[in-house]
Amino acid sequence: MNRHLHGMTVRIRRLVPSEVRSTADTRITMSRPIGARSTYDSIHGLKVSALALFLSGAARQAFASDYALPSGSLLDINNGTASNSASNVANQFQNYSFTFTPATTGNNYILFAFRQDPAFWTFGNTSITASGSSTNLFLDPNFTAGGTITANGNSVTAPQDWGVVYQTGSPPSAAGQWYAPGSAPNPAYSTSGLGVNYGSSGSWYDGAVGSFDGIYQGLTLNAGTAYTISFTALSNNLANTSTTSSGGVELGAFAGPCLSLTGSPQGCSPNSSSFTSLATPSQTTTVGSSATNINATDAAAGLAANPATLLPVFDGGTLVLDGTSLTPYTFTITGNNGTVDLAGGSATISNPISDATAGTPGSLTITNSGSGGSLTLSGVNTYTGSTTVNSGAALDLTGAGSIAASSGLTNNGTFDIIGSDQ
Repeated sequence: MNRHLHGMTVRIRRLVPSEVRSTADTRITMSRPIGARSTYDSIHGLKVSALALFLSGAARQAFASDYALPSGSLLDINNGTASNSASNVANQFQNYSFTFTPATTGNNYILFAFRQDPAFWTFGNTSITASGSSTNLFLDPNFTAGGTITANGNSVTAPQDWGVVYQTGSPPSAAGQWYAPGSAPNPAYSTSGLGVNYGSSGSWYDGAVGSFDGIYQGLTLNAGTAYTISFTALSNNLANTSTTSSGGVELGAFAGPCLSLTGSPQGCSPNSSSFTSLATPSQTTTVGSSATNINATDAAAGLAANPATLLPVFDGGTLVLDGTSLTPYTFTITGNNGTVDLAGGSATISNPISDATAGTPGSLTITNSGSGGSLTLSGVNTYTGSTTVNSGAALDLTGAGSIAASSGLTNNGTFDIIGSDQ
């Protein structure tokens, strides 16, 4: 079935658990439940801690408002019969995915909206990939970092690089919030090192009452390209079509153009009358984080003490690879420039590298005091200084990886773009 939503053509078909069927434009996939109900102490489907919260506030029963999920969702977890409906099992993690093809090239938003009157949703492990690519375009897709931001008189604990919206323009009771890795009330889920509330993965924990709130990112997408979006979610109750009488347990996914199709996608506000932004993704980019300058010769292991809240700044120093993963970090470069010494090792920087100060170019040099190894960049880097690959060093671009904003490349070693989408 074709539907025209927010400037895009979408074809959606409802699937039963573990079934995958594809069309040229859109696919919905829903896994069988993950994990066992025994991971919960529950009473009538409510986790004990959630039940205590429920009973402690009359507001969760005397609903001040009752808002339905806005129309136009691409995926609706409500155990319904509509073509975009999906089902859930209470207290068990499930994986969901769907695809869509935007009609507009430029900045588009991907938004997840939540309502859970009796208890909570636990959500994470997000991904968006273009057809033919395995590169995840979301920033901080596993909610590794976050913190508290105050905007328009309201405070929210949000994941980094994710905007926050409210259906009514103000936070509902028990509005969603970010939980650091391993700290959310619901149990952890992991597969192949990725998951929700597990290892270095945090979660979004949402019990919005009476109306929907949500989180979103702005991304630069191409018209005519099919994108697959996936996530993992758990609800403490069976989902339904949200009304006061039904108890209001529903999760909807939306996508469409930002108010501005140009400029930084992180400044995106959804072009939608159904949701009001409390904070854009750009306002949460550094929330809960602190910068650390690399202005000497520093081992990468020194970054690992607090990966969720560290923003490394190349400031004339050298970062020496030692096997430490660099994927949790978002690097910037000052006008004093920066150097990565492979030291015979390899690492991947997946988040975009940018200039520390707009208008002040930062340059990056790759050197190698050992033998072998390479630095791989898989993000769309925006630093504007030069890029230098010294003799014996190697720089690889993969997926969406790009250094197109760099003022120039000097390659005296190995520069490999075979795995790049560019």
